Amino acid sequence: MRIGHIIFPGINNPGGTENYIFTFLSIFNKKKFTQTIYQAQQNDNDRIKVIPTFRLFFIKRKPVYTFSFFLNTRFLDFLKEDLLITHDYVYYLPLVWFKKTIVVSHGVRWERPQKEQSWYNFVHWWSAKFAFKFAYSLVANDSDFFRKLGINLKPKERMFQEIIKNRWFIPNCVDTNKFKKSQSIKSLQSLNPILVPRNIVRGRGIHLAILAFKEFSKKFKNTSLVICGDFSDVEYKYEIFNLIKDLDLIGKVYFIGSIDWNLMPRIYSSSFMTVIPTLYEEGTSLAALESMSCGTPVVSTTIGGLLDLPTLHASPETKDLAEKMIFCFKKRNNFSKQQQSEVRKIYNLENFEKAWLSVLKD
Repeated sequence: MRIGHIIFPGINNPGGTENYIFTFLSIFNKKKFTQTIYQAQQNDNDRIKVIPTFRLFFIKRKPVYTFSFFLNTRFLDFLKEDLLITHDYVYYLPLVWFKKTIVVSHGVRWERPQKEQSWYNFVHWWSAKFAFKFAYSLVANDSDFFRKLGINLKPKERMFQEIIKNRWFIPNCVDTNKFKKSQSIKSLQSLNPILVPRNIVRGRGIHLAILAFKEFSKKFKNTSLVICGDFSDVEYKYEIFNLIKDLDLIGKVYFIGSIDWNLMPRIYSSSFMTVIPTLYEEGTSLAALESMSCGTPVVSTTIGGLLDLPTLHASPETKDLAEKMIFCFKKRNNFSKQQQSEVRKIYNLENFEKAWLSVLKD
């Protein structure tokens, strides 16, 4: 079988969707599938084909829409594929002509609270509804996606199953052989870190984690907040730095940048606890699953697909998040065992592969 993956900007960028594709490639290469990636950025990987794209001067966001517009410049290449998998519903419309297109939802993308994002919200909401109705098949990695489109599905209900005809709920899963308790990094462990493995954009709630950590650190003075991820929003970057200064947390909050995915088991294993403080746009967080698989307990908000995971949940508010962080930290050994056991039993690649083979077979 020949499979083409559609992703913007590409697998050379760190993030959950990109790691999802790495996992997919790893599993299904063993099945002798031929997989090609169609993306916006060049890479020396011979399985990658580039889609031309450019930024429109009147749109500040990344050029996702021109990427979609120019997808069909690869029309002849697409004809050679048996199946296309688009890793966002906004890419489906230009490919509606292709008979076997599977749309993958990596979370609800139409609930940004900023007024200036209303057009973005509308496009993603409309695209999701269109793909949900017309796509050959659709796989959502969280139950929240189904609820937002009118399907009565509770968190964690019917995971790895077909919810309605050709509409599947397959949560993110983790390689439990890779993500396990590993050798710690002494320089990181010496900081007594509370880890936030998030790219630094507003929806990931970095400012919320900092505000909650201020309250948390009053009880646990020797701990530090360690943020692992890339800055991509300059305005938000300076807002974060000013917040740290205003809260008198200089020397208590560390930014270690983007870390090679292969090193992340050691990062998790060097940390006391992980916090996923998402405010919007979240599926079944791979970072949360990876941390729990390594035995590092996770506190998360209740946003999106996080309710489908065995994290300790808090509302996306400073007070509640701080209280849950304190509670989890005090009982971290219990949470570590409980969460690790559930993740390794349920959110593993064996279940992921089995469910996806059912999708591909259909």
